Amino acid sequence: MLYKVLLLVFVSTLIVSCSTTKQAKPASKVSSEELIASSDLQYRQNNAESALKLLDQALQADPTNAKALSRKGAILYNQNKKPEAFEYLQQAVAADQTNDVDILFSAFMAADAVESLPLAITYGERLQKIPSLTSARQIKVNQMMAQLKLKQKFFNNTQDVKLEKLPKEINTKNLEYLPRISLNDESLFFVRKIYDKEMIYVSTKTGDTLWSEASPFEAWASLESAGAFSIAEDKSRAILTLCYHPKGIGSCDLFLSRKVNGMWSQPAHLGDVINSRDWDAQPCFSADGGRIYFSSTRKGGYGGSDIYVINIIDNQWQEPVNMGPNINSPGNDDAPFIHADGQTLYFRSDGWPGMGSYDLFMTRLDQDGKVYTDPVNLGHPINTTGDDGAFALSPDGKTAYYATDFFSKQSDEIPNLDIITFTLPESLRSIPTTYLLLEILDAKTEKTIAAEFEIIDLATSHKLTKSQYIPSVSRPIPITSGANLGLFIQKKGYLPHSENFKPELGRTADQPYKLIVKLQPITERQPIALNNIFFDTNSSKLKSESYPELDKLVGMLQNEPQMKIKLLGHTDNVGEDSDNQILSENRAKSVYQYLIDHGIQATRLSYEGFGEKKPVASNDTEEGRFMNRRTEFIVVE
Repeated sequence: MLYKVLLLVFVSTLIVSCSTTKQAKPASKVSSEELIASSDLQYRQNNAESALKLLDQALQADPTNAKALSRKGAILYNQNKKPEAFEYLQQAVAADQTNDVDILFSAFMAADAVESLPLAITYGERLQKIPSLTSARQIKVNQMMAQLKLKQKFFNNTQDVKLEKLPKEINTKNLEYLPRISLNDESLFFVRKIYDKEMIYVSTKTGDTLWSEASPFEAWASLESAGAFSIAEDKSRAILTLCYHPKGIGSCDLFLSRKVNGMWSQPAHLGDVINSRDWDAQPCFSADGGRIYFSSTRKGGYGGSDIYVINIIDNQWQEPVNMGPNINSPGNDDAPFIHADGQTLYFRSDGWPGMGSYDLFMTRLDQDGKVYTDPVNLGHPINTTGDDGAFALSPDGKTAYYATDFFSKQSDEIPNLDIITFTLPESLRSIPTTYLLLEILDAKTEKTIAAEFEIIDLATSHKLTKSQYIPSVSRPIPITSGANLGLFIQKKGYLPHSENFKPELGRTADQPYKLIVKLQPITERQPIALNNIFFDTNSSKLKSESYPELDKLVGMLQNEPQMKIKLLGHTDNVGEDSDNQILSENRAKSVYQYLIDHGIQATRLSYEGFGEKKPVASNDTEEGRFMNRRTEFIVVE
């Protein structure tokens, strides 16, 4: 925007400095200088068309008159005819024999405006060599040259990405933006703005690339205006942005709607702990429903708008936490989208180095799962030299959606936001996810019961989710395809339960993983399998993937200080009986020693190996042998 102001200043300065009060003479008797002066006068009197006609007369007499060319280019630019203006300013630079700073600076600004990158850089480099350039222009040129060279770097590394506009069932002549894709990859939610009213719409997939006619999301169709929003994957809660609401305390606030008996409640204000007296908007639920990311201009941030996260612990909403300078820049950072993998965050920013005013960026948690890495620009052509809008990503980690005016600009239409889709380059993808449908039963009554559970990636010890299973809610739980996962369930009065499962790589959201778990009430002498204990072949050394399971066992024994247990080791029937007996004892002993090393008294523990004597499945198959190679424990007291 600043360069437009500077160009207008240039136009005014150029015209005022050469204006005259002389009246125009007939063309045959008037010099080019007089025609230019008369044109300046006409322009000062807001007669742009008369001014252009006088300049055309001057150019008929001398097509290489640099002043006339530059004046015409400046007027056309002011009329928003930028490509045509640039042509005249480019000719003016070529015709100028005096190295006029005003003409060169104007052409430099116009070249940038029409994205003529090579010429803009050439003009900028010439300006940087002019000693008489004013300090204000030096600063501006240097700033713009840094941005131009960054753009050049992105253009030189353009990725093989095909941007596709979603069909007419979704995109209209109105503005469509802020897409959200459901965890099962079947529904696309977005905001449509008609005149000044924002409304949430939804479209459903009817084929690989086909969508149903988008319609207002019935739950909130009666609201005067509902902007950026997020629906939890269990479809029991939704966060909406409502602006200038009677119950709001800032310009835009976050409101909560709950689904009760199949009906969505009227949105309720989330209070002054969550909301500020500034702008709070653009919420995004994590897939497990345990966190909400949003944008805010509240005081105490790093820039204009910052990204914050709210943790929900035991159904209690914690105070928003700024995500820090690894994500938030001195500029504006907003429109957060956390992928279903729980680790990869996408957002837009005008503060990190980019191509345009707003670019899209990606960051992900490091290996320890605690710190987000430095933001990565999604590059060209995903990012353009304009404003690039909010982003969403399918569970497959590669099918992306965002809003842009790219297609309307390409077709010379009135600039209009549309939702497009594309496939992310591999380096920018999230971890593919599907989801788990979990059912927890009482082993005796076989009735569903509430229980706390955790899912952990055993290879990285990264916690994918920690939540509570509620029998009345069929809740999709995001899980990582191709990972070695541990499920840990706890409930007072029941023995802890663990499961090991590996959703095969490539399993997609339309192929949910299903588990039915039966919890055993606490009784003595009931063997409980530790399904996430791992050893190398013929070894009793614990693998690191075993630590989450062992730490859960440590926690249980710490919470039950009177409990005593016995650890049991088992093998399959491969190898000699005597070797298997020794191996099973040593493996049980390794677990015994781990518990002691982590603070459990040896007097509460014992161990025994059974070798291949107590199989729970046939040893004739690999699956059966895997089940027989197990570690268990029983409650002795």
